[in-house]
Amino acid sequence: MEAPNNVLYDEDGREFIFRQPRNEPEVQNVVMAACVDPFQAYRFDGLLRWDIGSIQAWWHERRRLIEWIQQEIESPHFDQMDGLREFEYHLIYEAEHFLKSFIFVLDTGRLPTKNDRLPAID
Repeated sequence: MEAPNNVLYDEDGREFIFRQPRNEPEVQNVVMAACVDPFQAYRFDGLLRWDIGSIQAWWHERRRLIEWIQQEIESPHFDQMDGLREFEYHLIYEAEHFLKSFIFVLDTGRLPTKNDRLPAID
């Protein structure tokens, strides 16, 4: 796997990004994963595809993702145990802040600073 800190496989072997890259090496790894993906399924359309309502709906359904992760950990389809644990950690501890920041970007057109108040996700 080209980007184990950011990409997992679903039960059918399709790749998906579970966490956006956090640094330059992770960006390079995700780009490499996109380059070698035989299905050419990677898209760079997050600002076009997501809106505040869809982010909130996704956030409210995260429990289903955590349940899927726990099922995969119990009987994984692929050798991705570390990535599954990373995804679970991300959903529990990091994703809320990331999504609030993303909502801020969608609403203002700029990245938040440390002085900006992030919007509620609920």
